Amino acid sequence: MIEMRIDRRIAESEVDALFAAAFRESVAFCELVRAHLGLAGTGAAERVAVQVPHVADAATGANLGTIDIDVTLAGVRLLIENKISAPWSYAGGAVQPGRYARSGAACGARTVLLAPRYYLARSPKAVHFDYRLSYESLLPTFTGDACDLLLCAIDQAEVPPEYPNEGRTLFFEEIGRLIAQIAPEIRESRKPDRNDDSYTVHLDIPKSLVLHAGLPKPKVFLQLREANVKLMIKGWGRHSHLIRKLGETEGTGMTIRSLPRYPMTLAVIYLTPIIDPETPFESQRDRIGDAIRTTQRLCAWWNRNPDVLRRWQTAIAA
Repeated sequence: MIEMRIDRRIAESEVDALFAAAFRESVAFCELVRAHLGLAGTGAAERVAVQVPHVADAATGANLGTIDIDVTLAGVRLLIENKISAPWSYAGGAVQPGRYARSGAACGARTVLLAPRYYLARSPKAVHFDYRLSYESLLPTFTGDACDLLLCAIDQAEVPPEYPNEGRTLFFEEIGRLIAQIAPEIRESRKPDRNDDSYTVHLDIPKSLVLHAGLPKPKVFLQLREANVKLMIKGWGRHSHLIRKLGETEGTGMTIRSLPRYPMTLAVIYLTPIIDPETPFESQRDRIGDAIRTTQRLCAWWNRNPDVLRRWQTAIAA
């Protein structure tokens, strides 16, 4: 049994630095990498850089994150993503492997996923890289503290849940872009991954609504399959009948009620078109646009009517 002298979690940035130094300084390490990848040549790497920006989206100039290690070895440029246990990041409409593929195609490079064997064997997206290289295969070139660090990293390897529904994640990215076009004054709360039961757009309340002094901070959800947008006020739900009697929303098309699952919460509701995240975005663009405009109208109602809301608050307190 190998006794390791490091008793803490290893950060991926530490392993980045270890491998970057090995590419620069260790001929034996570079020979082993070339052997595993089927590359010719001799000597250390010709060029090594770390945390290099991905090729930006030409249309938007979006920040797409960075490449962990960018190496030229035997005349071949390698874009290396190093993983121990971190989830795939998401930016610019693509999960990390897609961004590596995009950058590789743009600069004529090959992509490499460098990770413990456990990670390589269990991450479905590993196959999207041109090469997969394990920590274990490179261990023979390390000794002492460097070897201990890699062994600890191997021991802590795990594969976190990957984006369970990448198509839906992309669908919500499109909704975010359409919100920015139609109603830039309201903001979606960023939820980068979408689980199988996620059909709701959550608004970032401080960036979307006026927070009126003395009034509760509401929540706003655009519920796609339920075909409505709700502005919810916690603590007012059991007085919904009283608020309806005040008649402040007659002629607006709003519904005022408490929520069956949350009877203490008051919901101010507008109906919207039914939207299905499992159906292509473009075929529903008009309906989604209508739903966004309805959400915009509900937010504008809140912003313009602090006096109405305070009358409700006074009636509840009476």
